[in-house]
Amino acid sequence: MSEEIIKVLDNLAQKFGIAIDWTSQNIMPYLQDLTRRYIQHQNTIAITWIIISILIIIISIIAIIKVYKWTKKNKYDSYDDEYILAMITYTIAPILITVFIIVLFSNIFGLIQNIHMPELTILNYIKTLK
Repeated sequence: MSEEIIKVLDNLAQKFGIAIDWTSQNIMPYLQDLTRRYIQHQNTIAITWIIISILIIIISIIAIIKVYKWTKKNKYDSYDDEYILAMITYTIAPILITVFIIVLFSNIFGLIQNIHMPELTILNYIKTLK
């Protein structure tokens, strides 16, 4: 474990009035296991959001294509229920696609960070606790 994380943990423990004995033989294995489980948890959350994002993007694209084909096949007057449904789909689906593309990329980058630099993820989490 890096010295930087140990310093932050010491500072955090001091604020809570806890003394951590770093010379104890069981503290380091426990902290290593805890950080490993935290990174696995973060990876699971990121993968879940990636899957949800991909599904919503695919469903939104399919909805736009289906509504487009349906409106080309059926001629309807303005302000019919079908027209309103088509306009709602044409408005909401691109917004969903844009939002979930952003969610997708942010979770992909977070997953890459968790895999290659888990210490940075742990450090960022500890900093939020201050």
